Amino acid sequence: MHLGFLDLSSDYYHQFGGIGLALNKPKFKIEINQSDKLIVRGEEQERVSKYFNKII
Repeated sequence: MHLGFLDLSSDYYHQFGGIGLALNKPKFKIEINQSDKLIVRGEEQERVSKYFNKII
């Protein structure tokens, strides 16, 4: 899982870096398809829908 770019320091030449995580036995599946509506299923569906709607 990649968490994107982070501002690690104020140094001009080394300003950004990335962080990744390895998950041992992930308990989720993300499937994205073109659609007119959002469908989220699972234990955290309300929370996931809330955050997803903030970014789209």
